[in-house]
Amino acid sequence: MFTKPEKFLSGLLLATTIVLQLNCAAAETSKSDLPEKPSRKKQARWTTELTPGVKMELVWIKGGTFRMGSPDSEIGRWGSWGEKQRKVVITRPYYIAVYETTQEQYMAVMDRNPSKVKGENLPVTNVSWQDAMAFCEQLNRLTGKTRPKNYKFTLPTEAQWEYACRAGTNKALNNNKDLTDSERCRNLDEVGWYAANSQGKPHPVGQKKPNKWGLYDMHGNAWEFCLDYWAKNPDPCDKIDPQGPSSGENHVKKGGGFYLKAERCRSASRSMQNDSQWYMSFRVALVYAPEKSSRKHK
Repeated sequence: MFTKPEKFLSGLLLATTIVLQLNCAAAETSKSDLPEKPSRKKQARWTTELTPGVKMELVWIKGGTFRMGSPDSEIGRWGSWGEKQRKVVITRPYYIAVYETTQEQYMAVMDRNPSKVKGENLPVTNVSWQDAMAFCEQLNRLTGKTRPKNYKFTLPTEAQWEYACRAGTNKALNNNKDLTDSERCRNLDEVGWYAANSQGKPHPVGQKKPNKWGLYDMHGNAWEFCLDYWAKNPDPCDKIDPQGPSSGENHVKKGGGFYLKAERCRSASRSMQNDSQWYMSFRVALVYAPEKSSRKHK
């Protein structure tokens, strides 16, 4: 027979054991829905082989909070184009490509290369938003058995793109430096190809310095399509995993390009596009997207 103190301790131990078991069960249930976590020393990566010798590498991005947009004092700011700063929360981790999609990768998946300026390691260009989404759909078919459970390839939202570009920085550039001039700036020379250093042409991916999370060419080289429909002034209340308006004629593009001034290549810079052009490209993201909540664009 237990004494009263022994009964109390026995009951407390049983309750603690049950709580721990429930917590473990919950952790196991959600574990399969998440990509592998990065080590403390290096950002985790996930690589898929598209065809023999042609790979695509993505970096794991942990969810978090950041200030999207630019301050009034930022050199080169386009305040009338929706750059008003707001606090944004990214609730789920995701992967994003280390590089802009190259012509070699696009050819491996789509069996064609629409780019006018050819080069295996150049960003694919002359693609529309629909072309970029078709690439993602085909990539999903090719990686159906190897992707993390409930994760699919798509374009990053504008918020996901800017969050990944900034990599924890709050300056105009992801090397944690500001522009010193709206047209030409040595700080931008470190991380991007633009009008002042590109000789008027796109360059092979990965030649400039990456940001802190290992992403290349987020500034300049080629504009990159995002998933969102365009809104000149985004809803300031749309702060948790924002995805933009539900419809529209154009989509957001980010990053600037090799033919533009420095001011158009800032982290906060944004514009709109839908059709294919010689300066348009994209990079893919691998995001949580269970079948029942998949978002469709016309």
